[in-house]
Amino acid sequence: MRLELCYDCHTPNHQDGKNPTYISYGNSLYFVKWFYPLEVFQFDESNYRPQIVYQDRNSPINDRYRGGTAGFPTPEKDVFMGFGHYTLTERNAKHYPFIWKLNMKTCFLETRLLKDARFSNITDPITIIEVDKKYYLITAESNDVWFVNQDYITNVWEIQFD
Repeated sequence: MRLELCYDCHTPNHQDGKNPTYISYGNSLYFVKWFYPLEVFQFDESNYRPQIVYQDRNSPINDRYRGGTAGFPTPEKDVFMGFGHYTLTERNAKHYPFIWKLNMKTCFLETRLLKDARFSNITDPITIIEVDKKYYLITAESNDVWFVNQDYITNVWEIQFD
């Protein structure tokens, strides 16, 4: 087995996003660079570079919403969902997970913060997996900011769809 670099995610002339969110839609690979304002890129197969396909120019900038899991298709046509992390940096850093839903056809975005008391201080969504028709969110968690001497936790949360 070997790995071959297929795409360069650098987006020239733009501030680089943190933790882009990837979505496989149709026959193309997309990524959300920012949630607010929403910026969606599609990889151009001819030059392996991302091309912007949607940019919301009306929403205020809120770079606290950052990526996490890849987009997962929902039963709704053209709609994907996933989880990201909302970063607070005043005083002590805090990462709240949030759930997002994005209609890839209309680029309508919905987000909701998840402030469950059982989450650690820093909670970063990693991936969504399906096991026997149940869906789970995997998170990397810690009580302090990353890269300090502490215990790190990987948790598995069952996703309960309402």
